[in-house]
Amino acid sequence: MSIIVAGWIEFEPEKVEALIRDAHPFILESLKEKGCREYAWSLDPNHSGRVRVYELWDSEEDLAAHFQHPSFHAMRGHLRSRATRLRSEIIKYRTDLTGPVFDKAGNHRADFFSE
Repeated sequence: MSIIVAGWIEFEPEKVEALIRDAHPFILESLKEKGCREYAWSLDPNHSGRVRVYELWDSEEDLAAHFQHPSFHAMRGHLRSRATRLRSEIIKYRTDLTGPVFDKAGNHRADFFSE
């Protein structure tokens, strides 16, 4: 069962571009952690100052280990030292079923199907 962490954080708009650019080393370190399949922080072009967060972990145990990892603490320190968090909403989702969006014919499908 995978864990998805997704959401957003808002910072002062004038600081957010440099904030995320300079966080790149911490993001790369997190990607090396056991069970980390995706770890992306990116600017939201629709909301000034907003950063989108997307992470994909193999398990709850891997996510828990991430919260104790030096890369997690380094990222938190970086963010706190460079900008003020104005608002945020980050949610974790436990997945028990996954599937492709496109079927073999290339059609978009919202249902979970087996080919």
